[in-house]
Amino acid sequence: MAARKQQPPTPPPSSPEPGRRRYFIDREDRAVRYSTRPDREREQAMIDFFGAQPLLSLRANMRSMDSILSEITSTLPQEDDTLSPEVLRAGWERAAGAFISSQAELLSIVKGTATIRTSQPAIRYELTRQKNTLISKLCTEFGGESITGIRILHG
Repeated sequence: MAARKQQPPTPPPSSPEPGRRRYFIDREDRAVRYSTRPDREREQAMIDFFGAQPLLSLRANMRSMDSILSEITSTLPQEDDTLSPEVLRAGWERAAGAFISSQAELLSIVKGTATIRTSQPAIRYELTRQKNTLISKLCTEFGGESITGIRILHG
């Protein structure tokens, strides 16, 4: 009987399967893209022939998210403190009254919508009934036509 040749084990693929990550994290905690063997060989041949590193470095433009976010937030316009939590709380107490302001909280005013949170279903019902009067009172508190709607959260 002839002995069968044992085939060498197949090496793991150099690129990930479709749908998987296309990068790995190296020792310096940087993301590096996978490249196929022919791509690596072609790149090495170009390096050997021309005697220089490729112009495109996969690590050259890598930056941490902290540096990107700090750069973006530094360019945003700084808002004044007219709608700080203390100002919102004081304006809500004057507009809604003592009882309702103790049972419900004005969370924010964003794009003309005042967001109010309450844990009492009865107070939620009263707020929905008094929606138009609350909008007019909040507009007088916070100036002009700044509030056009109310969103009530339960919980």
